Amino acid sequence: AAWIDGDWKLHKNSVKSGDFKWSLYNLASDAAENQDLAGDQPERVAQLREALEAWQKSVVNSLNQQDY
Repeated sequence: AAWIDGDWKLHKNSVKSGDFKWSLYNLASDAAENQDLAGDQPERVAQLREALEAWQKSVVNSLNQQDY
């Protein structure tokens, strides 16, 4: 999954352990997504992660007709 907010893009990637790896990119300065900034910006990762997870929950609720 990915979430974009302004110049920022957060990636949620599955890893073998069943966990997720979070990657963060500034698209304005790194359009090719070569420099993962997640380690340098944990507060931004948390903010974008919260937004992504809220959206994913909303999608599931819509599919199950639980948000009307």
